[in-house]
Amino acid sequence: MKTFKLYIVSKFHDDTTARIIIKNLLTTFAVVGVDGHDCRKAIDTTIKDFEDALVVVCAEKEGLEYIITNDKQFLSQTDLNITAIRPSDFLMIYEVKSLSE
Repeated sequence: MKTFKLYIVSKFHDDTTARIIIKNLLTTFAVVGVDGHDCRKAIDTTIKDFEDALVVVCAEKEGLEYIITNDKQFLSQTDLNITAIRPSDFLMIYEVKSLSE
């Protein structure tokens, strides 16, 4: 996933800047590992999209507060045990929390 994010960021920035941005993001966001148990658990969920199910299973395993995505189908799911929000909504929440600290 980190490689994919680096690819996306590097579409808008040179390689050096993209790597700095990714390093900064990694100080704020969790990178979650995936194993065979997670894959089996994701298969058994009611979520139809396997990748979405895997993201949810891993986020729940790590006790994360949010899944940040622009995927409209993912955002419209109502049976998640974790909050899925758009990046812009997350940034508003993050700014409010930062200001209150």
